[in-house]
Amino acid sequence: MAAAVTGGLLGYLLSQIEPGALVTAARGMTPRHVAAFLALLLAGVAARAVRFRILLGPPTDLRLLTGIVLVRNLFVDLLPARLGELSYVYLLSRRARRTVEEGLASLMLSVAFDVAALTPLLLLALLTVGSGGAVSGPWLAGAALVLGAAAFGGARLAGPLGRRAAQVVGPADAGGTGR
Repeated sequence: MAAAVTGGLLGYLLSQIEPGALVTAARGMTPRHVAAFLALLLAGVAARAVRFRILLGPPTDLRLLTGIVLVRNLFVDLLPARLGELSYVYLLSRRARRTVEEGLASLMLSVAFDVAALTPLLLLALLTVGSGGAVSGPWLAGAALVLGAAAFGGARLAGPLGRRAAQVVGPADAGGTGR
């Protein structure tokens, strides 16, 4: 189903442009533009690997984690409905010898951080586009600061609220195995 929706959207978007314009744009790329793209791509992979390293703790090798992130990015782009995220958990448990629980927890925190970071940007973009240029620059800057502060506050509250929720739910070792 997701593949059909993706194919339909891609077909619609491609029907709106001329193939000649696409070829012209591809030919217009200089090596400098390709190098800039690759540099930004690798910077994003490195930043995500460092973030996972911070979430997982020091026993995980950063080079291995960078490779896992590269593979994860590939599968996220190839598989529908973000099923590729599970490749991160699988590779983390197989190659980095981390538990599935650690992989899922770090993945869920990563997604939560992504949402906290992207929501203010999305709201700001909607405000900018939705106003049709009628909103002034200083007002947009103020709105960006308020939205960023709200996202930061939400991220700061996530830890204490998560610990409180864990206390309410009860101990993780209810089976009495005594880990």
